[in-house]
Formats: sequence, C-alpha cells, structure tokens
Amino acid sequence: MKQMDIVYHREYGKGIVINKTLKGKDYLVMCRFGDTVDWSLESKIVRGEGDISLDKDKGARAPIDDLKSSIEGILFGDG
Repeated sequence: MKQMDIVYHREYGKGIVINKTLKGKDYLVMCRFGDTVDWSLESKIVRGEGDISLDKDKGARAPIDDLKSSIEGILFGDG
C-alpha cells in the first residue's frame, strides 16, 4: 500500500491513502475521504476489518447493517 492508493470507508465512501507511519510491526495509515481524515492499521485495511478497506464492497455500508441498527435502537434504546 502506498500514497494515493484508493481505499473505501463504510461511512464516507471512496478515499485515498495520504500517509503511512511505522508503528511497531505494522503501519498506521492515514486516509482522506473528502474533507474527512481517518486512520487504520495497514493489516486491518488489507484484511478488510474495520471501517476502511481496499475492496469497494467491504468498504460500503451494507443496507442490512443500517436496518439492524435501526431495529435494535427501537427495541432496546440507543444507548
């Protein structure tokens, strides 16, 4: 993974890698999604874990997740 690689965020959509910093045995990757910046470990991005992914389908918020969250909020309260 290098600067300007395309990444996808579950909430913010398509973005780019803008910086990488070595943290122990992994890299902390800074990504820009429009006006928003988010960070994740490179290993998590590559595996598709968390909110940022290299795969457009894994990075996109699934409608079923929104529906599940809404139902849980109604049944159990938001917090």
